[in-house]
Amino acid sequence: MRGQYPPVPLDRGWKGVFNSTGADYEFGTRAEGATTILLTCAKGRPDLLVTVATEEDEAGYDDPKVRLRHARIATATAGKASRKWGCGAHLGKPLRTVGLPVTDVESTPVHSATGTCAGLPGRRGTVTHAWESRRDGIAPLEKCVLGDGRTHRNEEGDEELVHSAHYDLNAYYGAYATERLAHERATGTGTGTGTGIGTGPPPGKGLEGELPRGGYWRTASCPGDSTPAFFTIVRPDLADTFDTPSRGEAAYQRSALGAFTKQSAASHGCTPKTPKH
Repeated sequence: MRGQYPPVPLDRGWKGVFNSTGADYEFGTRAEGATTILLTCAKGRPDLLVTVATEEDEAGYDDPKVRLRHARIATATAGKASRKWGCGAHLGKPLRTVGLPVTDVESTPVHSATGTCAGLPGRRGTVTHAWESRRDGIAPLEKCVLGDGRTHRNEEGDEELVHSAHYDLNAYYGAYATERLAHERATGTGTGTGTGIGTGPPPGKGLEGELPRGGYWRTASCPGDSTPAFFTIVRPDLADTFDTPSRGEAAYQRSALGAFTKQSAASHGCTPKTPKH
């Protein structure tokens, strides 16, 4: 499965990412692919996010020609959107290739990570491996997944990943950050939070805090962006629960998020807003 793992950035000057999921023939689902492109509009005009989603049969997006065809539809759509809405964005050059996101069994030892997981700390017993994509400094979304990397063979003889725990770290920039901040604030009024939810400022207001549904967030200021870049860490098995993380668990999440924020922000020319502890 790829959808829950890091998307790959486009190249040739496009601020965009591609991700896909495999087909599941047992349940009759087709392979799905999605490309999202951030259009940084001229001064005084709001940025645009353009997303194109398609479906494929059989090998789907494992075929590089299929990925390229899909992504070229997205870049063409982005160009049309820029012209229609008077965005005036700088567009990239025609794509030649599109990478393939990693799967659940395609990890690297955490201390050997060189992409979106570079420089992140491990944790004995639970964080030994990383699932990452390359970091290009302009992608509007970056993701790193951390876990223990254990696998076993299922009844069909295929390798499957078994997490004792894992962490999702995400970086959002430009209109992506605006959209994600709105989502977090809109969903942060319920109960069931997992990390002492409800304490501290709402997401994006201030320097750092706890996500309403579990996990932590930080921000960074970026040249030319009125909305700060937004960074999060979530442990899915603790999200939306009433379980308060241990002191060690909370300390690890904050440490990993701090390292992720520093690395990602630096690659984008942004400055993390450093809290005083």
